[in-house]
Amino acid sequence: MNSEELTDLEKELERLRTKKKGRLWKTVAIVVLLVGLLVFLYDIFQDLEDQKRLVSEYQTKIKKLEIENRSLKEELLRCRQGQTKEEGLKDARNSP
Repeated sequence: MNSEELTDLEKELERLRTKKKGRLWKTVAIVVLLVGLLVFLYDIFQDLEDQKRLVSEYQTKIKKLEIENRSLKEELLRCRQGQTKEEGLKDARNSP
């Protein structure tokens, strides 16, 4: 091998090493972006789970308030008819 061929081979080797390093950096960058995307999506799904939990809690509170509201409306109706809550409870206990 003469020196010109040797120089060409060294240049080719250096070019391949540089190309390999470039591919490595691209791969690392892609992996970092994918991990970031996964973390972002995980955070979104956690927020959705929190929202579902809050909706469920509020639905339970709404149902309780609706029951309380219905009870208060019935009490108001009895009071308008001249019957107090205590009298209504007495009547309810005495009725079969």
